[in-house]
Amino acid sequence: MPKGLSRSTQGHANRATEPTGPPTTKAADEAEVLPQLKEAGVALGSDGSYQLTTDSFKFREHLKRTMKRDDARDELIQGLADSWEDASSLRQALSPMGAAAAAGDGVKDSLVRMLLQVDPLQTELASTLFEKLGELQADMETDGNSMPLPRLIISQFRWLEHVVDGEALINTVSQTLQVSHPPLHLP
Repeated sequence: MPKGLSRSTQGHANRATEPTGPPTTKAADEAEVLPQLKEAGVALGSDGSYQLTTDSFKFREHLKRTMKRDDARDELIQGLADSWEDASSLRQALSPMGAAAAAGDGVKDSLVRMLLQVDPLQTELASTLFEKLGELQADMETDGNSMPLPRLIISQFRWLEHVVDGEALINTVSQTLQVSHPPLHLP
């Protein structure tokens, strides 16, 4: 399987002869964690949510070391962006992760929030997320049971421990606000 693709993403590329239709729960069950995240200690729970199998410090440190290579960083960001084309995958990445009992770390942060705390990933990941805001602008309505995706995205940036490149982040936010029609209302 090519790196950066989930099993379900690559499976769609190989299923030219299979009938196409709306995604099924079987396709969601076949989804797999990106290899870079798996190596860092992320797994999928039985309910499809992300689970941290190591402590959060080890997770961040592993990714800081491996993401110093531009190709590794670009591959992970592209793999995440591809998987987030599906709104349910994006919602899972924005929802709090569970921690395996062996991890001993009561992490309640989402996968996205954990990734935003990895310096080599923060700037590009933030840009990717703000680009999604424009695409999801019409999804501000909610069914009452869950927070709209744009609000979930913005909530990931609250109380970041630090910002790697403040100027780039401000420029990205500014561009997002200028492009949105009607103007995007941030919480």
